[in-house]
Amino acid sequence: MSIGEIWQRGVDTLSQERHLIGASLFRIVAGLTILYQYLINYHHRHYLYGPNGVWPYDKFIEKLNETGSFSLYAISSHPFFFEALFHLGILVTALWVLGWHTRLMTLLTYVFLWSLHERNPTLWDGGDNVLQIVMVYALFANLGAYFSFDAERGRRFWGRLSDTWRQVLAMCHNAAILAFALQICIVYATAGLYKVQGEMWQSGTALYYIMRVDEFTWPGYSERVYLNVPLVVALSYMTVAFQVGFPFLFFLHRWTRRLAILAGFSFHLGIALFMGLITFSAIMISVELALISDEEYRAIGGWFNRLGRTLRNWLDKYLSTPGRRLLEPLQVQLFYDNWCPLCCRTIALLQKMDWLRMLEPIPFRQPEISLHYGLDVTKAEARIQARLVSRKEFVEGIEAFSLVAARLPILWPVWPLLRLAKSVGVGQQVYDWVAARRRLMPVECTTHCVVDLSGEQNEHRPLYES
Repeated sequence: MSIGEIWQRGVDTLSQERHLIGASLFRIVAGLTILYQYLINYHHRHYLYGPNGVWPYDKFIEKLNETGSFSLYAISSHPFFFEALFHLGILVTALWVLGWHTRLMTLLTYVFLWSLHERNPTLWDGGDNVLQIVMVYALFANLGAYFSFDAERGRRFWGRLSDTWRQVLAMCHNAAILAFALQICIVYATAGLYKVQGEMWQSGTALYYIMRVDEFTWPGYSERVYLNVPLVVALSYMTVAFQVGFPFLFFLHRWTRRLAILAGFSFHLGIALFMGLITFSAIMISVELALISDEEYRAIGGWFNRLGRTLRNWLDKYLSTPGRRLLEPLQVQLFYDNWCPLCCRTIALLQKMDWLRMLEPIPFRQPEISLHYGLDVTKAEARIQARLVSRKEFVEGIEAFSLVAARLPILWPVWPLLRLAKSVGVGQQVYDWVAARRRLMPVECTTHCVVDLSGEQNEHRPLYES
């Protein structure tokens, strides 16, 4: 094989985008974590970040001048400017999560996050440092290939590019994912090597002292760990071994890489539960999600699909009629717009997650639907409508999605965020902003229809038979 052939084979290998699903999941999890940080401090935003807050504005400006950093909050001390900037940061982050003009929103999210951090850096827990570094790499990655508004637009854009530009963008994306991996390896290796030098880590007592700190305690459960001497010693040594060994396990073999990532997930879930460092753990997990390949995600998805089918079959076979009647009042009727391709794709995805069959999707533009259910069509055109089978009252928009998330086990982690977004008043606003910009394609069909936008022409196929 000639040098030219070897070079071409290397270029072809490097110019194939990889880890696209993981990169998209990083965007969603990291974005939701940033939104969580915004929303939990929403009612106290003036005290924590405002011009007349706990950290005086003149001290804030003085610190920026000393460090040579920047913050959008330094532009003006007017309360109205602060309000506009803070809410704009929430909107930009929400659009990044949704994948709307993802590359631009990645940059803007980074700028707003950096600005908020600089306004009051004492409120963060260390995960922000990792995220600020990784977000620089993320600017060169394709974070909107999946689960985003940009997914279809990106495929059309990709098809119009020349081969050279496709190769360049693919190499940039792959380089960004590699930078993710190197950064996480550096974090673990550095932390592990520092621990090796500590006397308490060498003696295996470090976790005992950490878990005795009131700030990092889970009352009622932490003592079950730190009072168990063999367990504390074992976990202390395992923590050091995991962190020092992570870089070697990650690059050694695909099976050791999977083991290292799984250990990382478990490690940070433990930190979130027993130390309360939720945002730190969520950010580290979001970065690790980007390190799982597309093939592995598809295999995991296939496993969950098989599990869902098995569960549904088991319920159909063993759940008695009284049991079904017990669940029936909890079922939700979901009235969606079957002229909206986005709505149809969302409903199809929710049905895949509906293992317990708690949802009844109903396209409200079908004849006689509004009369039969007493549905207000004007409201349904603006916001998705939902109601419990056992009740007549409708809920809409973000409240409807909260009702749905509470009934799909896979979406239970998202439910608190939806409730929090609704309670602070931004959830419905973001929903309305997205809903007002969706496309409508009037169709006539006798079944529940989904618009398939994967090809050149739109095709109508039944979601399920009426």
